[in-house]
Amino acid sequence: MNVPPQFPFNQQFPVAMPMPPEMAQFFQSAMPQPMGATPQPWGMNMQLNKMPAPGTQNSFNQWGNQGQGNMYNNQPPPPPPPGGNHGYEPLRVGYVPEHFSTPLHLAQIHSYYQDLNVTFHPFPSGTGHMIQSLRSHDIDVAIGLTEGWVAGIKGSMKADWYKVIGQYVDSPLCWAISAGASRDTTVEGLKDGGKVGVSRIGSGSYIMSFVLARQKGWIPPTGQKEPFDFVVLDNFKNLRDAVNDGTADVFMWEHFTSKKFYDSGEIKRIGEIYTPWPSWLITAHDSLLQVNDARLSAFLDGVNRGIAHFRENVEESTKWITSNLEYSDEDAREWRKGVKFVDDVRKVDLGMVENVIEILKEAGVVEKGETADGVVVNIES
Repeated sequence: MNVPPQFPFNQQFPVAMPMPPEMAQFFQSAMPQPMGATPQPWGMNMQLNKMPAPGTQNSFNQWGNQGQGNMYNNQPPPPPPPGGNHGYEPLRVGYVPEHFSTPLHLAQIHSYYQDLNVTFHPFPSGTGHMIQSLRSHDIDVAIGLTEGWVAGIKGSMKADWYKVIGQYVDSPLCWAISAGASRDTTVEGLKDGGKVGVSRIGSGSYIMSFVLARQKGWIPPTGQKEPFDFVVLDNFKNLRDAVNDGTADVFMWEHFTSKKFYDSGEIKRIGEIYTPWPSWLITAHDSLLQVNDARLSAFLDGVNRGIAHFRENVEESTKWITSNLEYSDEDAREWRKGVKFVDDVRKVDLGMVENVIEILKEAGVVEKGETADGVVVNIES
């Protein structure tokens, strides 16, 4: 993945020409402060100038450099220039390159992020991969599946490097259960521990297999083996190949993304399972939340405008899907009929999060006693 370069604090600027006032102000603010001087607040904060102490293990500056401050005296760098860009680096957003991403791209096409610099980074392998990329801070924000995000924070991973900041899709997701085209496989045949292909451990395809086992009454007692043998296959193409060559018995993936391959005869559909919750959430790296990074609020505003544009412009959004993603016009229009994006992405339903946790407890993904505390952070407008 291409990560934007860090701001070059040690870059040598030419001095033959008179220095512009803005640059002079920059260098003046970067010079060492007199002993005892009070450091100036910095960072584009929405409410309070609060952040971990510069140079500490868990501190991140506005440009994402852990533990780095001013190159001369380890003071925080000067505030970014005014304007919607809010700093020298773009806001790096991870997403799954499927039809659900359409409002995000429409917002960019129509400049609904205004002058905020947003770069989109596709993750075909899904939510589990984005969790790891948030951990390494290769991305700042990610849009993925509800079950993956909640299980990441409250499950065995105990992820503390991201929080939920928004709700994206209200409607549930239909997970189609797929098998090899010529193989005699049924859902009921998985009861005694079939081989289930998943993109990654912790991904939606992994979590939903436990939800399926819960619905079927196949969850083993605590401490025993998992309900299925999991085969990690990274991406959708590998999953399709695996059910045909016998590496896996089944896999689960979103219905309309799978439908093209049912129509071609490459794989066959043997069942489905709907998420018992709204399907997509928006998350952000914890370091941005620690400094109340104003780019998050600007991004959420843009997503809201993109959703409104998606609703009001059926032909444009349908054409974008068929031109940029592998969906037919018929499938894109059929999907539009059933999908329901939220009215305001800032409003995260805590009751919904609690319900997800309770179901994941019953499925054996989250331990008893866990609550919704520490999952959601509200971003003020």
